[in-house]
Amino acid sequence: MRRWLKPLRRLQLQLILWTILPLTLILVGVAFTGVYSHERSMRRLVEQRDTALAQLHASQIEDLLYERSEILHTLSYLNDLENTAPRALVSFDGGLAIRSGEQWLLLPDADAWGSRRSLLDNVAGQIVEQGKVVYSPAFPDATLQTQTVLIGAPGEDDEILVGAISLQHLGLPDRLAKVEVGSRGAIYLIDALGCVVIHQDHGRTGEDLSAHSDVQEALAGDVGFTQCMGPDNEQMVISFASVALTDWRVVVEEPWADVTDPILRLPRLIPMVAGLAVAVALLALYFGVRYVARPLQTLAIRARSVTWGDFTAIRGTINAVEEIEELQQALREMAARIQDYQEGMRDYIAAITQGQEAERSRLARELHDDTAQSLIALGQRLQMAQRALDRGDVHRARDLLIELRELTQQGVEDVRRFSRDLRPTYLEELGFLPALDMLVRGLTDTTLEAELQVEGTPRRLAPDLELAAYRIAQEALNNTTRHSRAKHVTLRVRFSETDVSLVIQDDGSGFAVPDQPGELAHAGHFGLLGMRERAILLGGQLRVSSEPGRGTRVEAHLPANTISGARYRS
Repeated sequence: MRRWLKPLRRLQLQLILWTILPLTLILVGVAFTGVYSHERSMRRLVEQRDTALAQLHASQIEDLLYERSEILHTLSYLNDLENTAPRALVSFDGGLAIRSGEQWLLLPDADAWGSRRSLLDNVAGQIVEQGKVVYSPAFPDATLQTQTVLIGAPGEDDEILVGAISLQHLGLPDRLAKVEVGSRGAIYLIDALGCVVIHQDHGRTGEDLSAHSDVQEALAGDVGFTQCMGPDNEQMVISFASVALTDWRVVVEEPWADVTDPILRLPRLIPMVAGLAVAVALLALYFGVRYVARPLQTLAIRARSVTWGDFTAIRGTINAVEEIEELQQALREMAARIQDYQEGMRDYIAAITQGQEAERSRLARELHDDTAQSLIALGQRLQMAQRALDRGDVHRARDLLIELRELTQQGVEDVRRFSRDLRPTYLEELGFLPALDMLVRGLTDTTLEAELQVEGTPRRLAPDLELAAYRIAQEALNNTTRHSRAKHVTLRVRFSETDVSLVIQDDGSGFAVPDQPGELAHAGHFGLLGMRERAILLGGQLRVSSEPGRGTRVEAHLPANTISGARYRS
């Protein structure tokens, strides 16, 4: 079964399946949708939607105006208007005018009504003639510096109450600004003269649209829907609704193309789109084979050469898509890192070999200079003691035996010191934490202040893990002592259920950490490279963080699969 499915996984066939087949299915689906049959339904839907939107906002504006007229009616029934009327100024930001007989009470003061007196008298005359609430056209008010309307209502005993309120105070601009009409549509308010009172595009406020046939039709009716040509010879659909109690109209306009053309245009373009789709599919197929399939095959062959050690095979240029070129660049960098790592390991092994030979030479010198000399001195003292006994000089023989005892003890100490250098006896005899504690105590004899911190529940570890962790801590502390010029160093050991961690942090001079681990050997940091190799051999990891002048932090994490279940016994 897998043998039969294997060809389906080839890139050439995948390109065909993901280009020609989907495009063909899309074209067939579009051809059978019958978009033309829905054009009339679409027109009715747009008409109902936009007309309902215009009526909704016309009704909301009517409610706002009606609320203000009710406030005026309520004031007319109150006694002592001079004292109660000022409280209504909260609802009329332009002020209140109350006429009783021929006298006007102007609130908040007469200056606020100075530029409105002619319009105020006109509204008062209409109230006398009609005996009902009157709404003035919106006008630019010099006092409020915005569009304002006067609302007048008859009161008791031939009183007339007129309130001035700005359209901003009514919240009309913000209300209409929040309405979305398609992507390019708009909703606006016009007065009885065909002038724009409020528009979502503030630049069109005050524009005279009375010459437009669609505006004239809107002013002639209460609710309707029409079509006209826009300023750029673009067909527009317009719905309108009148605001009761006023001569205002809410108008909703929208480009017809935004509603229908995306759907109606497609069937007309099906033949051209089909030809274009085939051309695009063939072009995509050629592109896939030329810049994807063949470069991937070439890259696979070169990658196999790299696995056999030919790092130059990946260097050649491959003319392919950007992603494949990035993949080739990543493989180049990987090959370069492998080469650097191999070179670093060779340097590291050479350094280890030199270090071993140097250590052997040092031990040979110390055995020759200390241990051998001590044994020779022991032999001489024995010979001298034997002669003293032969002469019967017991006191001299006793003194020589005391010297023999001291020389023997010194030799034992030298041998133990050699043994500790070769193998940490504290680690074997006392355990992991005591061995680390002895390391830290050994540093306190110098000017460096050292501290050991333990977190979690201590326990005994597997021998290979304890030795690796001890050597990592030992090397890190030795580096701090030799190179960092630090005043304080902290060795933190953290035990968890999954791993054991070592953190060695000092406040020394620090250094620039190489970007790649393979560069540690080139920079001469063989100790860090050795610590990293020890951690990797146990399946762990080691991170070094340092900057010049900011100290150094060495952090090693060793996995729990090498941790034994035995508890640490102090």
